[in-house]
Amino acid sequence: MNEKTNVIGSKGMYLFGPAEQKGGKDLTPAIRVLEEKIRQMELMRSA
Repeated sequence: MNEKTNVIGSKGMYLFGPAEQKGGKDLTPAIRVLEEKIRQMELMRSA
């Protein structure tokens, strides 16, 4: 579980960083939705 969360965290930072640099604020809500979906998937796998 720790390895998966670390990878997800790094992907979140990687997507969020360039989005700010480009000024694409529209991408931030999409990233939040993806993070929520990933969390739900983790909960399903753990359960």
